[in-house]
Formats: sequence, structure tokens, C-alpha cells
Amino acid sequence: MSDLGDDIPKVALDGTTLRGDQAAFPCGLIAKYYFTDRYALSLTGVANSSIEIDEKNIAHDVDKDYKFKLPSGGRSRAWLDVEDEHVMVWF
Repeated sequence: MSDLGDDIPKVALDGTTLRGDQAAFPCGLIAKYYFTDRYALSLTGVANSSIEIDEKNIAHDVDKDYKFKLPSGGRSRAWLDVEDEHVMVWF
């Protein structure tokens, strides 16, 4: 866990306001700069066409089942949902 700096969001996953001196997780530069881009694909020259991107089961089972878990009561101290598969893949 890490102390929150002035430039890190101060609201936990459950909406709890965090003080700047409170420990929050995940910590570190990777968690602080979470990659949030989204992509959409469409067919060239075809009106109203799109290719659906399946974003389910994108993380390894060992990550989902064992590695990335919030501790009990963790939603009030976490500013990034480590149980989100996009976060798992980013890490």
C-alpha cells in the first residue's frame, strides 16, 4: 500500500473519501497510470458496420482466481479495482 499523493484521486471504489495521508491500494506507478484506452473496429466502406470485440476472459485464470483479489473491506481503501480483468492485463 502507498500514501496518496496530491495528484491521485481521493475517492475509493465504494465512494469513501480518502485523506491524503491514508494508505490506499494498489500502489506504485503502474497503478497510478492505468491505461484506459478503448478500441472499436468497423468494416471499411460498409455503412453502420462494426466488429464486436469480446472483452471477457482476457486475463489468465491464475490472475483471476488467486493473484488479484481485494482484501476484505478493501473497496473503501482501493482507488482502482484490481478485480477488473482490464486492470489484471495492464499489470
